Amino acid sequence: VQLNTSLETTWLFAPIPAPLGWPPDPQLFSLASAFGGLAALLLFLSLEVHRPLRQLDSALEGVSLDQQPGPVPERGTGTVRHLTTHFNAMLRRLRQANQERATMLAGIAHDLRAPLTRLRLRLAQATPWSSEERQRAERDLTALERITAQFLLFVGAEEIGRAHV
Repeated sequence: VQLNTSLETTWLFAPIPAPLGWPPDPQLFSLASAFGGLAALLLFLSLEVHRPLRQLDSALEGVSLDQQPGPVPERGTGTVRHLTTHFNAMLRRLRQANQERATMLAGIAHDLRAPLTRLRLRLAQATPWSSEERQRAERDLTALERITAQFLLFVGAEEIGRAHV
């Protein structure tokens, strides 16, 4: 409002309240934006980092000599996906190493059986040995057969354990 006086013109200002509080107070707007950003960050961390890491952690707890979990889905941030890829590759290498070890042990036990049988046959046919030497040789052969049977039992038990997992 302009007031005309004889000396000078005077203006009278009276603030008019904004309808329904718009525009909002800048401090309130900044605070709401900060809380919204924090909530978005926490949601991102939960979905993209924390959940895949929990899945990887539970899979790590399941790794042992007897059993291995299935592969973990590769999702999340780039670093978490990279870590999960390496974990799944480690599981594949462990499975392959266990299969190779079982095959090797079974092969050793199988390969020992033929020479043992030949030795037992030669021992039965050999006459120049004394009875004491023959008994010692029989005990050695029996011990070798027992070791071979234990190899086969060990490999067979591992294969049965893998089939149930």
